[in-house]
Amino acid sequence: MLYTSLKALYQKSKTGWGCNMVRCVRCKSGVLNTSFDGEAVCMMCGHVTYPKLEVNSRRKQRAIQLVEKFGVTETAKLMELPTSTIGLWTKGHSKKEFRGTMYQDEDFKREVAEYAIQHHNNYKTAKVYGVSRGSVQNWVKEYKETLDKVGSIV
Repeated sequence: MLYTSLKALYQKSKTGWGCNMVRCVRCKSGVLNTSFDGEAVCMMCGHVTYPKLEVNSRRKQRAIQLVEKFGVTETAKLMELPTSTIGLWTKGHSKKEFRGTMYQDEDFKREVAEYAIQHHNNYKTAKVYGVSRGSVQNWVKEYKETLDKVGSIV
């Protein structure tokens, strides 16, 4: 049903039904019907696209609402925009915590690094402390660099 109605709209738009013609990014057809808010709906595949230069506040507000409900990645998929764009538009509105700031306690990082150096095993250290092996490696590297700086000063 949807395909036949789109096909009918496609036939009407080919005959000059009064829509602006731009290309669809998905199927590359030149038959899009544009609305007042900048949305363009492809008459062949039904893909909704937005002009890249025109970013309206309604789209940003919609992105914020979706991010609060679903998160950045899912919103980017739903709106068919890059996650970086959605992240910039909605900074601070996500329900999910940014993992990069999870371990801010410097004493904890130092303790983990010392344990890893003492036992010569980052994997075991990660399991013991419940952190990722990559974090352990980074903290060991930082710890060794600070030791080198302190040693060169003294």
